[in-house]
Amino acid sequence: LVNIDNPLSGMGWINKDNSKGLIADGFYSTIIFKTKRENCNKNSKINLEIEKYFPFYKEPIKINIFLNKIKKKTILYNDNLNNKITLSFDCNLINIHSLVFQFENPVSLYDLRKGLNRYKKSIILKSISISD
Repeated sequence: LVNIDNPLSGMGWINKDNSKGLIADGFYSTIIFKTKRENCNKNSKINLEIEKYFPFYKEPIKINIFLNKIKKKTILYNDNLNNKITLSFDCNLINIHSLVFQFENPVSLYDLRKGLNRYKKSIILKSISISD
């Protein structure tokens, strides 16, 4: 699970109490995490649970996900998509990993004509876990 009390989980995230997760801020958001090789195997999986930051925004959000600088998945996240994402990886290769989210079309309240705030938002990362 995401430790939302730890402000150093990566870059490009905002933590607000009412969101119950990490809010992606801008066009890129990164999570840096460490694994122990003795707890890993070649077929490990990263399990993510996300939801839209603006639930009333009906346009799909295009998300490119990179793990250790390798593009793992491109998602067109819309209301019909399951909010769970699974990425396969071999956590034995290295012990410090970077998970980068690239958002091609984040929006602000200003873009939506709902306010003056111009900070671009796209998703809330509700949880992250690693499984075998």
